[in-house]
Order: sequence, then structure tokens, then C-alpha cells
Amino acid sequence: LTECGPVVSFNVPGGDSHEGRQMAHRPGSIGRPLPGVAVRVVDRETGAVLPQDQSGELQVKGPNVMLGYVGAGEGAGSSRLEDGWLPTGDRAHIDRGGFLIIDGRSGVDDPPV
Repeated sequence: LTECGPVVSFNVPGGDSHEGRQMAHRPGSIGRPLPGVAVRVVDRETGAVLPQDQSGELQVKGPNVMLGYVGAGEGAGSSRLEDGWLPTGDRAHIDRGGFLIIDGRSGVDDPPV
């Protein structure tokens, strides 16, 4: 995300063999959020925060999230922020280990109703 520089989450290379240690890598995920970065998954229609393992829109909040767009005037860009949370447009879920899994793009890859 260009609005969340430089990164939101990561997998630690070679960290998938935990042997009693905290798991640091999960294939198929984009890793765990960086320290100080909060993520949540919400229902796009209601805004309700969803439980783990349930897919919805990924939102990010933290010191790495932009304050607005350059040259767009005061407050522009912040209109996308909802109480400091940036709606990413990514459909994702957070698994029980705290790893983020991207499921698609909201509105593009949504399953038919």
C-alpha cells in the first residue's frame, strides 16, 4: 500500500519451523502486522469488526498511515480515514495465529450474492 509506507506486515524468512518458539512465517499469508501497526477486518456494509478467520475489508491504523495526499488540500485524503483507520480495499482475514491472508480485492473479487 502506498498509503502505508513503508510496510504493514511481513513474514520472517525461514521462521516457519517454530519448535516451541512463536511462529514467524506462514506460507500463503502476508505475515503479521509490524509492532505499532493495528489491523482489523470489517464488514464493508455495516462497518462491524469481524472475528478471526472471517473475510471482510482490511483496515490499517498506525504511524505509517498517510495523513493525506500532497497538493490535495487540507483534509483531502483524510476523508478516506475513518477514525484513523485506512480502508485498504483489500478483502482479507486474520487467522488464529494473527497472520494476515489476502482473499482478493473488495468489489472486484467479491463472490456473487
